[in-house]
Amino acid sequence: MKHALIVIVAVDGKTEVFRLMTTRLHNDIRMPDGSHGKQFIIKASFLKHISDEPRFGNEPTFSMPLTTEDLAAALDRQHHEDFESQLQEIERQRQEIERLHAEINAKN
Repeated sequence: MKHALIVIVAVDGKTEVFRLMTTRLHNDIRMPDGSHGKQFIIKASFLKHISDEPRFGNEPTFSMPLTTEDLAAALDRQHHEDFESQLQEIERQRQEIERLHAEINAKN
């Protein structure tokens, strides 16, 4: 083996997110921003010449794990959404109390 072609695609099988032709046995791969928490398919083909037609073997699927920053942002979003829904519920209850006060005052 002189060359290896490494291709990473989204699980849709069409969207290519990484492609590398290399002669090295070990390579560092930097996934694009926004890849964490998503699944991908990796394909590799070993070539004698760069112009050879790649023949990909099995295509394992892998997931990029979420980072602690991703988890913290998701938790922060959830807290914000919970807070907003609680504010809306408090406002709804305040309006209901005002309506009941007005109804009681109207009867007196």
